[in-house]
Amino acid sequence: MRHFSGSPYPFDGDWANIGLPAVAADLKRMGFDMVGRANNHAMDWGLEGMRETARHLDEAGIVYAGSGETAALARAPAYYESPKGRVALVSFATTFRPTSEAMPPHGTAPGRPGLSAVHLSLVVHVRESVLRSLAAADCAMHQRSCGETPRELTLGGTRYVRDDRHFNDYEIDREDLAAVGHAIREARQHADLVVVAVHSHECSWDCEMRKTPMIPGAFLKEIAHGAIDAGADVFATTGIHNLGPIEIYHGRPIFYGLSNFFWSDIQEPVPHELFSLNRALLEQAYQHPERATDYDLTAPLNAASFATDYTFQAILAQATFSHGRLAAITLHPVALGYGDGLRSSGTPRLESRPQAAQAIFKQIAERTVAYGLEPLELRIKDNVATIVPRLP
Repeated sequence: MRHFSGSPYPFDGDWANIGLPAVAADLKRMGFDMVGRANNHAMDWGLEGMRETARHLDEAGIVYAGSGETAALARAPAYYESPKGRVALVSFATTFRPTSEAMPPHGTAPGRPGLSAVHLSLVVHVRESVLRSLAAADCAMHQRSCGETPRELTLGGTRYVRDDRHFNDYEIDREDLAAVGHAIREARQHADLVVVAVHSHECSWDCEMRKTPMIPGAFLKEIAHGAIDAGADVFATTGIHNLGPIEIYHGRPIFYGLSNFFWSDIQEPVPHELFSLNRALLEQAYQHPERATDYDLTAPLNAASFATDYTFQAILAQATFSHGRLAAITLHPVALGYGDGLRSSGTPRLESRPQAAQAIFKQIAERTVAYGLEPLELRIKDNVATIVPRLP
């Protein structure tokens, strides 16, 4: 921070995430060769933060995709020359903060740097009794939806549709989807292996309460299947802070939730806005909220949303290909030290406890079935799970 000229741009009471410049070199030493940069925190520290991150990644020799000085650069594949062939990465996000997405020029209006984004429109499906209450509120406040309960209505900027169950649906921006598909097809032409990474927080239901591990929105299946059809060999999802379903589609692996590989319970520095937007929380948590440090604010925020075992459970997924076909998926369970002291909590280590490893694999299997996918056949030995694709 001593030599950084950028400024924080937090949004809606969320953190403006930041790390030390040395982290880039640390990641390289850990074996990270490529990173997807499209996510909802990519522009937390403005254009200066985006550009400085790029500089440190370049210096560390890490290839990255998903953000850039133009919309075209943000969309474009990035390439890593490995000893066994060229690997392409296409990165984009469905969850991002307003104005953080790169924008192409239009007429005399210039474009904008930022991240590669796929816009979504939320449609909330609710039972008739709920829609009736929403219609009554719409009638009282706006003199709309009066009389017979409509099949759908828009209230507070959210569209609600009558259904026989509650769930979130998302309509995908077709122009954005086409642009991502173009990038994937281009990557297929230039690389031996194509990885597509999406950062997506959208979930089917109960997104805020996190009573149980969340299930991604159904729209993600369309995006993942489309990516494979366009030429992707691997589709990987981050964003939802728990392990998600796994699918093998046309002989290619789709990971709908890789959880968290690192987790920090301490975030410093914290912008003033985060304190301003959470005064009520501090007053509820502490007798003297005016004495609260940055961590004193982070602790109750984490406790409200992330104080769960599954937030600190992850996997290292290894996809093995033979002669251009998926031969196996190997899952190594990872623990982030839930409940450990702050100096070690959030640091990944292979899970060596059989019962804890089984819980990780069980979560993946249960999320897969809950997502409406074919059940997984997990072969577990020595705390490692293997999925072997069925022959067509």
